[in-house]
Amino acid sequence: MTSEIPGLRDAIESCIGFLRHHQSADGSWSDWDLVPGPSDSWTTAYLGCQLVAVTAPWRERTAPCTRTAAGWLKSHELETGGWGYNPNVGADADSTALAIRLQSLEGAPIRAASWRRLREFQQPDGGFATYSADDGLGSWGASTADVSASAGYALLGANEKADAQSDDHADWETDNHADGDTGSALARTVGYLMKQRRPDGLWNSFWWSSPLYATRAGLALLSAVRARLDLRGTRHTLLGVQARNAFECALLLDCLELLTTGGPRCTSVTSLAETLIAAQLPDGSWTSVPVLRLTDRDCLSPWERPQAGPLYADPQRLFTSATVLAALSRL
Repeated sequence: MTSEIPGLRDAIESCIGFLRHHQSADGSWSDWDLVPGPSDSWTTAYLGCQLVAVTAPWRERTAPCTRTAAGWLKSHELETGGWGYNPNVGADADSTALAIRLQSLEGAPIRAASWRRLREFQQPDGGFATYSADDGLGSWGASTADVSASAGYALLGANEKADAQSDDHADWETDNHADGDTGSALARTVGYLMKQRRPDGLWNSFWWSSPLYATRAGLALLSAVRARLDLRGTRHTLLGVQARNAFECALLLDCLELLTTGGPRCTSVTSLAETLIAAQLPDGSWTSVPVLRLTDRDCLSPWERPQAGPLYADPQRLFTSATVLAALSRL
């Protein structure tokens, strides 16, 4: 219940107001400032997925935002199929997966060509690469845990039910919107993620400075498909993680909540929520810091290299704030 944590309801409502205020009239959001310029498609898809996940009673306030965002994405799919960081950049797996997921959750039909475009990013190891291996972008064409989890969630679909049939992984029966291979693609993705888990129970992030992003995404997908996996080591490691900023704090909070199976809320979750509430800015947002890594194309394991690429913050604070909002609302 929200009353358990003082100030939680006000923090959520204030952030919703901030995000609604910064949504363009056409339904899009724009944030980040990388070399190709600001991001609209990727940002809109990510924010929409965060807002569509906001729980009652706030979902009523976010519904108009996610509906118009899904409509904007539908009309801005690239001619080659899929979505990218912005119109100046080709389609990528993460943007495409998020856009498909949001539209699916909003009840919009997904074109078969869009599903095929997403599946073109799946690699022989079962994971998904950000870009096609044939694009000549080096490590950007290799499978990553963070992107694979996002693609897997899109494949799973909004209302699908999936059950693991063995202790490792299984064939999931999925509602096929594109062709007969969607269920197999999902099973291969889940299998890839299980193999990518580190000995300490976390997952490495390719595009982010913290493993918490990939870990949160991986846990969400594995929970959705009800995979049979011993996550006690993951929880133990997470309880020892020190979040360095609001973005990481929200991801850590979400991870711990995903590992709570009907039991009492751990004190770490309450502490993280209180920290976030206290750090909220007057306009309803949270301070952003450089967390997005533009990984060097010659680097396959950026978590092993001290300087693997420049880090960027979201200057409009939309990406960070939406991440915090979704995590807090689930409390």
